[in-house]
Amino acid sequence: MLRHYADGAFSNRHLNWLNLHLGLVNFGQILRLQISGIFFLKMGLSVSQVCFLMGALIGLRFLFRTPLIYIPHKFGSKAALIIGQIMLAMAFALFAYSGQPGPVLWLAILLMSAGEALYWHAVHTTFATLAEHGKFGRQLSARALFMSAGSLCAPLATGLVEQVSGWSGIYILATIVLLISLAPLFFMPEPCPPQPIDVRKGLAVNKAGMKLFAGWGASSAIMAVIWPMIVYFQFGTVQKFAGMMATTTLISILISIFVARRIDLGKGRNVVVYGAVAYAFIVLLLAATGTDPARIALISACLNICASSYTQPFNASLYKWAKETHDPLWFHYWSEFGWDLGNLVVLWSIGAILSFAPELNLRWTMLVILPTLLWCYAVYATDGRLLGRRSQKMEVTTE
Repeated sequence: MLRHYADGAFSNRHLNWLNLHLGLVNFGQILRLQISGIFFLKMGLSVSQVCFLMGALIGLRFLFRTPLIYIPHKFGSKAALIIGQIMLAMAFALFAYSGQPGPVLWLAILLMSAGEALYWHAVHTTFATLAEHGKFGRQLSARALFMSAGSLCAPLATGLVEQVSGWSGIYILATIVLLISLAPLFFMPEPCPPQPIDVRKGLAVNKAGMKLFAGWGASSAIMAVIWPMIVYFQFGTVQKFAGMMATTTLISILISIFVARRIDLGKGRNVVVYGAVAYAFIVLLLAATGTDPARIALISACLNICASSYTQPFNASLYKWAKETHDPLWFHYWSEFGWDLGNLVVLWSIGAILSFAPELNLRWTMLVILPTLLWCYAVYATDGRLLGRRSQKMEVTTE
């Protein structure tokens, strides 16, 4: 199994450079999403205010994506990766000097939102272009391993650095790491050369990715923003919160090897069903019984394992669909649009509810995940078949 995994996961040299870059980037990504909510709480903002702020940071990225799409079209996706990452590094530098809500913090959030819009659109387009049929699962797992290393280091660094130099030290470190992450990109060729913008083609491209990412983004809003705040309130200190996040990340890393093999052997749908059912059950268990540190640690580890099992097939399908449309740039424009809307709706809805009912236990908001699982599976099962048939018809027509 390990030989089969290694042959597919690390066989593409250009993807290896991209994955190394993403591993460094994910250090900042965890700080941007899961830990920034704690940063805002420490500033004195209420939970509802944090939900509105994080909803704006993640969910309003679509306002920037349309004008920024000219960058990958005019200069290529590699330039978009570099420019987007520089914007994010600048945002972190501003975060380091924003000790309280005010103009510097609002500018940092605007810059971070724009950088995210440009950068992740380029990441998905690049990966879809470089990834190979029959190896999607293993190549995604390799990416996950690199990114897990970054997500493991982020909470550990948070717990250590926050004690010594506070939040400014954390965000200065993040700025430095993001700038270092640019180095691997210079060893990677341009995967998506510049091309003229065809808006009509962009409007007509299949929206399966947007539908899948809308549901997935909605559930991600809970796990990336709400759940870290729940853990922080339960543990009480930044150091204990960081240790718990690192522990659950470490436990879930190795499961991706097994899941990757199942995907590339054509068993992805079975993995999705079993993983999603188990995930739904554990979410219910966590919402109902996650009241002490030991229980949270155990259930969170199980939650991470189940999440890996059902999201990897979604990701593999997403990149397969992007290839089948023969226009991954526009396909991922819409998929990222769906992600933004899913996050925006969930975070602003929870923010509005908490503003009227601040005594509501945050753990119960996790139940929002359950309908998103059904939505994602429906898109995965139906749109995947439709796209596959459409692709076969195009091949026959071409011949």
